[in-house]
Amino acid sequence: MRYVILCIAGFSVLIIAGCGTSSKVDKFLTSYSDEDVIQKPVSGLEPTTNSVSEQLLLDGISTDTDIGYGSYTDFSDEQLQTALQNKKRVVLISYDVSCDNCVQLDESVNTSLSRLPSDVVVMKISFAQAQSLYKAKEQNSVIYLNADGTVKYLSDGGIMSIDNLVYYL
Repeated sequence: MRYVILCIAGFSVLIIAGCGTSSKVDKFLTSYSDEDVIQKPVSGLEPTTNSVSEQLLLDGISTDTDIGYGSYTDFSDEQLQTALQNKKRVVLISYDVSCDNCVQLDESVNTSLSRLPSDVVVMKISFAQAQSLYKAKEQNSVIYLNADGTVKYLSDGGIMSIDNLVYYL
């Protein structure tokens, strides 16, 4: 019985304070017509199906790393040494065509180069090379290198998107 009395008293306080009425709330609500809400397209800003790199080239902009984009290339000793000499952060992606996660990460990096910082070089390395050089255990390993070329961090799987890759930089 006390519970019922307390509930009634609580509701009474809310109503007296004005929290239970809609008249105070209505003055804060504004009604909009469909015309106000629907965004009209702006001419010349239609979406394209080009990749970021293709669109930049169409716009006459170079896709070199000096404009703020990281780079993505195949692994070679020469490429690695050049990147390290240029004080780039190097990330190696172990790749095998039979590995679905490898293919997924490869596509993610290829289509999202604009999300890589300009001081990052991502290199696609064969799984066999990653095993022999860096002790990778999984086909979709990602290897982050220190400035001297030693392993900073080795992820045996789990990194399947550009967001995950950049997170660990």
